[in-house]
Amino acid sequence: LNIVEVKDIDFEFWNERLEYIRNLLQQKNNTPKIRGRLPYTLKQAKIMQQKYLKNAGLIALITILSMIPPLSTDLYMPALPDMTIYFNTTSTLMSFTMTIFFIFMAIGILILGPMSDKYGRKPVLIASISISLIFSAACAFAPNITLLILARGASAFGAGGMVAISTALIRDS
Repeated sequence: LNIVEVKDIDFEFWNERLEYIRNLLQQKNNTPKIRGRLPYTLKQAKIMQQKYLKNAGLIALITILSMIPPLSTDLYMPALPDMTIYFNTTSTLMSFTMTIFFIFMAIGILILGPMSDKYGRKPVLIASISISLIFSAACAFAPNITLLILARGASAFGAGGMVAISTALIRDS
């Protein structure tokens, strides 16, 4: 383990670096260049603001998109024993629906996240919400365990897209 002594640190060098960064940040209409899709100037930042949602709406959207997938597992868990009786199946098979949910949610994150980068956030987000909503309703009306497992997996795929896009929206804003 190497221990750095205080006399080894070049305080003058770091003070110069800090002053340089402060000067860059204080220049009017000329922020430092940032990699990625973030704005390079204050003028471009004003253009990229949300037209309809504004900041509060964007925060609410991200919050709701981030809440739905955990809620769909937390509200589902207490009903597992009753659902085992209703579908006349084993508790192992009912627990398998949770496993399927997490696997397909991860697949949804991995597939729909890059798709939102390529095709845009809005169409992929609308598709994700639609998939999750339609197949969640299919879960509610599933007549047997097989259809429940299939609908649960498809619903999780859409929920994964919602998680991926909410994370990307945070990065974009």
